Order: sequence, then C-alpha cells, then structure tokens
Amino acid sequence: ANGALVAAINSVKDTTGVEASIDANGQLLLSSREGRGIKIEGSIGRGAFINPNMMENYGRLSLVKNDGKDILVSGTGLSFAGFGANSFISQASV
Repeated sequence: ANGALVAAINSVKDTTGVEASIDANGQLLLSSREGRGIKIEGSIGRGAFINPNMMENYGRLSLVKNDGKDILVSGTGLSFAGFGANSFISQASV
C-alpha cells in the first residue's frame, strides 16, 4: 500500500527489463517493455492468488494487418506459440 514493492522492482528495471505499477483496481501490474519474459521466484504465499502456472509469462503476439492482404503464418513448432487446431485463435479469413 505504501509503494515500497513497486519502488523496489522499478529500482532494478534497467537490469531486469521489468517495470511495476499499480492498476486501476489497486493490483500490481508487471510490464516488460523490451519483450523479455517475466518469471516470479520465491515463496509468495497463498494470499497472493498466484498459482504455480502463473509464475512465468513470455508475452503475447498480436498481428495487425494494415491493408487488405491476409496475414500468413508458417513454419515449424507453431503449436508452441499457441497456433494449433485446439487453440482459441482465428484460423480462417473472413
């Protein structure tokens, strides 16, 4: 509540690439402006509502088209990036 955690995280943001702030709901928001992954380590405790599967985040990819052409995604290992038959992404042109 006094901003000490945000200040501590931001004091090393040039080293870690992670910046902290408080969102409109008063929750801690961690951002990686350089695209680095964020990994939380240590004993956080049950009251933090952070599950083990939530302790690492490696970002999001947004594809935006600026003209009428389709965006084509191809290559190998795309399922590791979330592109697959069971993923919640659009897989057709409209």
